[in-house]
Parts: sequence; structure tokens; C-alpha cells
Amino acid sequence: MSNKHTQTAPELLINDAHGIYVIQSFCKIYAAYITNMEEVKEDFNICLDGPDNEDYHDAWENLLNNVKFTNDNGENYTIGNLGESGDLWAIPENYEYTDDF
Repeated sequence: MSNKHTQTAPELLINDAHGIYVIQSFCKIYAAYITNMEEVKEDFNICLDGPDNEDYHDAWENLLNNVKFTNDNGENYTIGNLGESGDLWAIPENYEYTDDF
């Protein structure tokens, strides 16, 4: 997720073709961008375990609500879905939602 300029639009992290593994894939690929790992480590590790862990979806909900995520420039993002799709996005702080999503 390297950016050389300020992001003003959401950035696709994981597309929904990964199905129930979107969560686990996020954890495998983007761990370095989580700035509060110590706070969310337990939920992160459950998500990293994968969907066979009975707490997988609850841990993901906690992670979504509590994770602090940045890009290479230190810009803050929230993580979530846009619209009806299961794609996972990094959404810049103060992003104004449009009908595009």
C-alpha cells in the first residue's frame, strides 16, 4: 500500500473473490500497517487463524471497530466495506461518501 501522495479516495485492499478468507488475507498482507497491534493482537491472531476458529467473525468485528490503519505516508484510514460488495477497502479519514460506492 505504498502511496507517494495524499489519498483522497478509498483503496481496494482485498476483493470479495476471497470469500470467507477476506479477513484472514487482510491479516496476512496488511499487518505492518496496523499501528495499534498490541491493542488488537488477540483479535488479529484469531482472524489470522482463519474461518475454522469459532470466534473468527466476532474477532473481525472487534478488529474493524478498533484497528488503527495507515499507509506508507502515515495517513490514517478506516477499514471496511463500501456498498453491497464484500470487497475490503481502506477508507481515508474524512472521506466523503459518494454514489460511486
